[in-house]
Amino acid sequence: MGAAATLASYGVSAGQERAALHEQALKAVPADHAQWLDHLPLYHEEPGALFVHAGIRPGIAIEDQREQDLLWIRQGFLDNVEDHGRLVVHGHTPVKEVQHLGNRLAIDTGAVFGGKLSAVALDDKGVSLLGEDGFAPLLPAMRVQA
Repeated sequence: MGAAATLASYGVSAGQERAALHEQALKAVPADHAQWLDHLPLYHEEPGALFVHAGIRPGIAIEDQREQDLLWIRQGFLDNVEDHGRLVVHGHTPVKEVQHLGNRLAIDTGAVFGGKLSAVALDDKGVSLLGEDGFAPLLPAMRVQA
């Protein structure tokens, strides 16, 4: 998932016992890099969008969300069709193609597993997907409610 390449970039070989690996990584990763990682926010807000890793627990204010949900949620979020008040842009659950579902935008197209890396733009015109011919509008898919 990228850990070996990241460790190698710091001169650490991933092919060793876990305790030794941890000790070597602590010595190799500069303190300012570790501090930067430790202080990354769990989400980013813009007027029309909320950016999170995995998703949100619907109906819960962003400041009351659990870290566990922001990083790992699937059930209860992916199948939720309610308006979240703004577009929730997320990854964590790979999809074959970027999916604009009206209330959420799934942008993880599985690059870590050999899928493509996708790029989107959100601006006053809406959501656009970067393709071979440049950016093209990405409209919400029609959802069939049960």
